[in-house]
Order: sequence, then structure tokens, then C-alpha cells
Amino acid sequence: MVSLNIDASTPLKSLIQATTTDTTIYVNGALPSSNLPEEFILIEPNGGIRTVATKFGNALCTISVSLYVKLLTTGQTNTVKEDILIGKFQSLFADSISTTSGDDKFLYELGSNPVVYSGRSLVSGYSTKVINVNCFINY
Repeated sequence: MVSLNIDASTPLKSLIQATTTDTTIYVNGALPSSNLPEEFILIEPNGGIRTVATKFGNALCTISVSLYVKLLTTGQTNTVKEDILIGKFQSLFADSISTTSGDDKFLYELGSNPVVYSGRSLVSGYSTKVINVNCFINY
């Protein structure tokens, strides 16, 4: 049975952080309410963990990787910074990537339609791109 407290977001953070060392990454709702950087990534579960096979210890979940970039002073999206931020780790998802955390092994790959939201908020002052990443867990 998959552990109820398994964390698939933090291992993904470590993989992305290895390629984007200068970008702040928050996981599992640890986003501060003030003093946010110009650009940052938020990684959170997007739904529950589903067991794929009961006897072999396999489970599947979806992780949302949200990219936030401060809007230009005109209120427009800073597409140059967005493209740079995406470019920093896009090659990471050219194929499946895997890592181990404790006794658990995680395999990550982009969802079939990975970009699920792209927009901007004048209230928050950030543009946002949300990318779904599938996570396969062997425990």
C-alpha cells in the first residue's frame, strides 16, 4: 500500500533545481505571502495518488509545476523571462527522468497535454504557466 504521507513534489524540486540553480522553487504550499522573487516555481500535487498495481508497489499521481514571472510595468506578460525560465529545465523533460528518495523511486514525465493553464493576473502582478507532470512511484 502506498504511504499516505509520500511526497512526490520534493524529489521533482531537486531534479529541477539541479538545472535552474538561480530560480527559487517552493513545494507543497510553502509559498510565502510577501516578498516574492521576480520569478519562481511552485510544485504541488494535482490530485490524489492512485494505485496502479496492488501487489507490486506502483502508484501514479500528477504534479503541477507552476511558473510565475513578474509582469512588466505595462501589465503585459514578460514572455522573454517566461521563455528563459521554461528553457532552463525543458530539456529535463525531453524523456522520462527518475530519482530515488529514501526507499521510494520516482519517475517523472510530461503529461500528454502538459500546459494546462497560461495567463496573467493584474492583482497578483504575475503571469502563470501551469504544467502537468505525471509521476510514477515505486515503493
